[in-house]
Amino acid sequence: MEKVLLDTDIGGDIDDAIWADPLASQIVFASNIAAHRAITLEITDQLTIEAARAGGLFLANSELMRAVLDFGNSWLESSNKLTLHDPLAAVSIFYPEVCQFEKGFVRVETQEESLMGGTSFTADPNGNVEISRQVDKERFYQILSRTLQS
Repeated sequence: MEKVLLDTDIGGDIDDAIWADPLASQIVFASNIAAHRAITLEITDQLTIEAARAGGLFLANSELMRAVLDFGNSWLESSNKLTLHDPLAAVSIFYPEVCQFEKGFVRVETQEESLMGGTSFTADPNGNVEISRQVDKERFYQILSRTLQS
């Protein structure tokens, strides 16, 4: 069983999803499954594109893409940018070489109220979590573009 977490902020600012339920997050990060990968915000932030480029990448040439654009256009118009969190997680499942990962342990703060939901990562080859450290941006965009246009 492989688990991939989306847009997780490990060791940086407190991630909203982890802050909302730090105890559940601690349980997830402490679980011992075959492969547990976290795609960090530091990596997906490298995949932020301007609205104009998003229009070229996401063509409304299918019902699915029209629905995606109908749903996401207001966000794209208001922010004028798009960060490709979920697409990177999906691509990395089928093309794991797109990201470089580091193995270790993630700790979630569950006791100190002022730090609640904060995370820390300790690199360890025997760890149970792999966090993203690098992304091959060009390879990612090639795969995403080819997938969306097929």
